[in-house]
Amino acid sequence: MSLKILPIRKSSEFNAIGNSGQKFFLKNLIVITKPTASFYLTSSKKNLQKTAISQDTALDIVLGNSQTNCQTTSQTSNHKHSQDIDISKKTLQPIFEEIKTISSQQIANNQKKQIFCRAGFTVSKNISKLANIRNLVKRRLREALKANVENLSEYQDYIFIARKDILKSQYQELVKDMTFALQQIKKNNQKHVNTSKPRK
Repeated sequence: MSLKILPIRKSSEFNAIGNSGQKFFLKNLIVITKPTASFYLTSSKKNLQKTAISQDTALDIVLGNSQTNCQTTSQTSNHKHSQDIDISKKTLQPIFEEIKTISSQQIANNQKKQIFCRAGFTVSKNISKLANIRNLVKRRLREALKANVENLSEYQDYIFIARKDILKSQYQELVKDMTFALQQIKKNNQKHVNTSKPRK
């Protein structure tokens, strides 16, 4: 299952991570990281729960709409057979049970896919006053991150801040710097998990 990289865009989030995150100073960039706030984890679960609830109430909503439509049809139509249509709950229940089963499977699949980390990139005017150069540096940072997907941790926030030397460095040097920082972060996270486990 692939790890999704979600963007960090809000300046308030950049500030929050920058103020309390763990920092790694490298030749080409600074990496700041901290675990993803629980808000983002719980909000995604709540959205899935809301979807599940809506599936449970779908049958009653559709039945209500169908009965209303049939009452309107019976009043306006001259054909008697429109009044004899059976839209009872017993008749439609098997159909909607199948729909709910499919929807439950989709919700389960969505829950499995909620494995992500978040990343943001900062390239200040100290690097270059030219916007096209700053955009180029951001693209290089993104590509270096894609090359390091296997070194990313789940439910972790990352901020990558470009340093002046990045303009002179080769792409592989940037990838190497990022690899070193991400591997250290992953090791620290694993150590934290191991030390937090109760001893037998």
